[in-house]
Amino acid sequence: MPATFVRGTRDRMPELVSAAFPMAEARVLELPTGHCPNLSRPEWVAELLAVRADEAATPPR
Repeated sequence: MPATFVRGTRDRMPELVSAAFPMAEARVLELPTGHCPNLSRPEWVAELLAVRADEAATPPR
C-alpha cells in the first residue's frame, strides 16, 4: 500500500524524526502547516487523500 507522510513545515518536529521519512519508502509531502494539518487545513488533507486513492486505484500501464 502506498504511503505518504505529510510534514508540516511549521511543525517543531525534531530533525531526527523527519530524517526517517525517506527510510520508510514513502512519499513526503510538505505543507505550510503545524503539527496537525488535518485540523488546520482539512481541505488540503482531503484533497491529498482523494488524489492518493485515485493513484492507488489506477492500474500501472
